[in-house]
Amino acid sequence: MFDEKGRVVGVASAHLKNASNIGYIIPSTVLHLFLKSTKENNGYCNAGAKAPTNPHGFCGVASLGLGQLQKLENPTLRKYLGMEHREGGVRVLSADPLGACLDEKTSNLCIAPDDVLLSVKGVLIGEDGTVQLPGREEERISYKAIVTSVLPTTPIEISYIRKGSLHTKSVLPSPQRWICPRIDGYDVLDPPMYLICGGCVFTQLTKPWLKAKKMSMTQYGGPLAEEGRQIVMLSAVLASSVNVGYHQLSCFPLRSFDSVDVFNLQHLATLIQNSTNPDLEFRLTISMQKPSSVSETAIEPIKNQSTDTPPIEDEVLIILDRKLCKEMDPIIRKNHLINAPCSTGIKFDW
Repeated sequence: MFDEKGRVVGVASAHLKNASNIGYIIPSTVLHLFLKSTKENNGYCNAGAKAPTNPHGFCGVASLGLGQLQKLENPTLRKYLGMEHREGGVRVLSADPLGACLDEKTSNLCIAPDDVLLSVKGVLIGEDGTVQLPGREEERISYKAIVTSVLPTTPIEISYIRKGSLHTKSVLPSPQRWICPRIDGYDVLDPPMYLICGGCVFTQLTKPWLKAKKMSMTQYGGPLAEEGRQIVMLSAVLASSVNVGYHQLSCFPLRSFDSVDVFNLQHLATLIQNSTNPDLEFRLTISMQKPSSVSETAIEPIKNQSTDTPPIEDEVLIILDRKLCKEMDPIIRKNHLINAPCSTGIKFDW
């Protein structure tokens, strides 16, 4: 995309559906950041493989890890927060538990709910959370534009008000992390993670997986709160005599195995491997809209539904014979041309 003087201002990336001549571009500032962050790696940007032993990869978009912010336009509220003699500022409602504002030394958040974010990089934030757009006095933009204009490896100075007192702190911004990873090759591993037991295929909940299943599970849209935490899903059941009666089950979150809450796929693999029970017990969470009368066939996960009625939770119980599962799993995988019982990176050998 070019301006009237022939200068590049961005790259066309998407258009607005059901509209004419309305589209979106990736701004040139973002492009410069991307090129700068991948220059030393010859343009290699597989951030999904990024690790201390593999520094290659695009380092992501900078974020302070702050959740919702409240406008401070009410004078009484400003006085209550110690802002009656100050300009601008927005009240912090929440911060990501593992976000940029986490102090690793104390394991506490340097910005907490009820604090007032006052400025970023010395730029005053307005009462509505916006800052003045450089070069355009009458236009304003979200304060996040200042944060996303730097690499996550660049410290940012922020100031905030806590109980009327001014505090200043240097924060190292970091890309946001979600309990439901969002982008293939970045925070979603490619190929996907999986684990098969008794023909039941378990996988990690991700946005690409939801898209492939044409599902929406907004209750899992929040930030990652614990290192390594995953939402484990029963993706499908590969039909076999060992899992008769469960063939139609799919797209359910796994709550527990043998009465132990499942932390992630590796935890599930370890629990199955170490279990000595003759029966394997899987309990699945089922979220469904509360109908006027619930029948036995009403056990369906929510798929692209929206209603004002709050969801109710129940459980689907799967019991499998451990001995039969160990005997039949190699046959089930062979019939479906699956080479291994789990994806690379998961330790599972029972």
